[in-house]
Amino acid sequence: MKNVSVRFAVKSDRECLLQIYAVYVKKGIARDRVVPSAFEFEDRIQRTANGFPFVVCQIDGQIVGYAYVSVHEDNADNIWTTIYISDLYHRNKIGKALYTCILDFIKLQGYERIHAIAMASNEGSIRFHESFGFKQVGEYPNAIIMEKKFEDCTDAPNKTISIQEIDSETSAKLFANAQKIIEDTFRV
Repeated sequence: MKNVSVRFAVKSDRECLLQIYAVYVKKGIARDRVVPSAFEFEDRIQRTANGFPFVVCQIDGQIVGYAYVSVHEDNADNIWTTIYISDLYHRNKIGKALYTCILDFIKLQGYERIHAIAMASNEGSIRFHESFGFKQVGEYPNAIIMEKKFEDCTDAPNKTISIQEIDSETSAKLFANAQKIIEDTFRV
């Protein structure tokens, strides 16, 4: 049995996360056209973690994927998901686990909708987002804008809250749920 851990990203994860991201940049299916520096990537982690979930998956101590939510164009109500999984770990439900985790966090934070961008040529990404209830709402050149509305947000606070306002016990439960999704895959 593999040792699976899902947790919040920390600054020291930057090199491992950057290695995963660089593969997507080189394939032309990432938002950046040039691989950012380690410093730039660490800044991205810090800016995201100040208000939104940025979670990583480790298997046997190695980071194999990550997902996060960030603000788009300085509009706090316009939030977007991002996910990257190591090529060696595709089809192991890591993406499903990480997305389930960050979407649960976003609902707890009180958001009613979230967006994603999928490259038009990346049918796997489009199907993945559709499996979570995302629907196409627009287009960029070579990309599709997708949106998910949380229809079961009745328990959400009247205002949105920061990720830091979610207690550690609740975070631990969400991480445990994500870990179980992955562990069940490796048990089969």
